[in-house]
Amino acid sequence: MLPKIVIYVTDAAKYIEIGEVQYMFDFQNDCGIRYRFDHLLVLSPKFAEIAQNLPEPKENDSTTTRVSGNIKVTTGEVIATAVGFRQNNNTSVDFGVYDMRGKLFSNPQENAVCWFDLLPASDSARVKSLPPGDSKSGLQSTLCKS
Repeated sequence: MLPKIVIYVTDAAKYIEIGEVQYMFDFQNDCGIRYRFDHLLVLSPKFAEIAQNLPEPKENDSTTTRVSGNIKVTTGEVIATAVGFRQNNNTSVDFGVYDMRGKLFSNPQENAVCWFDLLPASDSARVKSLPPGDSKSGLQSTLCKS
């Protein structure tokens, strides 16, 4: 039996992009793997409560704030019910995975990993078969090799 992995909310941001308030949350498990969801639009009640304690949003300033209280996240828990931007019907979300084992989180790019390769083979193949977010940058990755 695999050990139960505990995941906590570690940091969050509330900011304005394209005229809309966006939310970003960072989570970390006890193994040292950090996850980031960005461009959350409508939060679940639990996460909306966390967001109430964040600084007022500023235009294009997604600086994170440490979340106190050791708030646990469970498997299957709803974080948000809408993502992206309403005004242009962009329903995208950013998802990042970072290996923090023995490292500081001062620059996310230094710790980023290709999360496609962390999925079961069938799920990885499905994700890799999806169309890119756009025809330029969405076709390239410095992390994930085809």
